Amino acid sequence: MTSDLWTPETIELLTKFWNEGLSCSTISNRLGPRFTRNAVIGKVHRLHLARRNPSPPPGVGPTPTISLAPIVKKPVPVKLVPPQPARTLHDGPVTLLDLGPQMCKWPIGDVGSSDFHFCGHKHDGDGPYCEYHASRAYSSAPSQKYRPFTPQHKRAIKAQLLARAS
Repeated sequence: MTSDLWTPETIELLTKFWNEGLSCSTISNRLGPRFTRNAVIGKVHRLHLARRNPSPPPGVGPTPTISLAPIVKKPVPVKLVPPQPARTLHDGPVTLLDLGPQMCKWPIGDVGSSDFHFCGHKHDGDGPYCEYHASRAYSSAPSQKYRPFTPQHKRAIKAQLLARAS
């Protein structure tokens, strides 16, 4: 850009157009091919002209707000099976070396402590845990898919798009 781009006359026109509420693109078009939209934006900024709130295009009213938050369902309470009397296949605490294929592999205690052991109760082979620990490990609640857009949301969005197009 040359130093003679912004003359007092062009600055006066810029200020006039700005105060009329014209967009920076429109102002740059009216000032001529030497003035880009970014040049107008920069000069408006350097002149500290008053900020404006962008106005919506003609014919477009305020758009209704649509909440796109996921639908949260109340959690389903999970019933725990009460602990059953000891049916261990091993006497005393069950260590990793003592675990067999029909023994519950639920860890008990802190891994770093000397009293760490496994449950060791007999299980039916449907998994690694006895019935009690399986009820704690696996949720029986039905899987809930994350649905950000319900049919109601989709209809509202479609109505907005159609209103903007017309």
